[in-house]
Amino acid sequence: MLLVDDAPFVREILERILTAAGHCCVTAETGAAGLEAAEVSNFDVVITDHEMPDLDGCTLIERLRNGNGPNQATPMILLSGYIGDEALTARADAVGVDAVLGKPIVVAEVMSTLARLAPVV
Repeated sequence: MLLVDDAPFVREILERILTAAGHCCVTAETGAAGLEAAEVSNFDVVITDHEMPDLDGCTLIERLRNGNGPNQATPMILLSGYIGDEALTARADAVGVDAVLGKPIVVAEVMSTLARLAPVV
């Protein structure tokens, strides 16, 4: 799976959690780097932070959904500290986000969402 977050601590923690659960992770520290990785490799799921300085998570997901790369139909999870923001929810729905999870991250929510969207084979 692809994990995109500009916060090194969040990337490291999520990568450890996901790897321990049996998932293989590719990480990217910017939205642009995540977009580049997702345009050339097929992932089972993309998890991206929303608020990043170069390319926000909704824009990243929108570009993947509308692009010609291998991840147009890949499940997409958006992470945000603004989980109750109606405008963010509307935008996430409009660009094709499959799930929005809040920050700080709750491991049980991440795991149940992944079990639903991208079970380990």
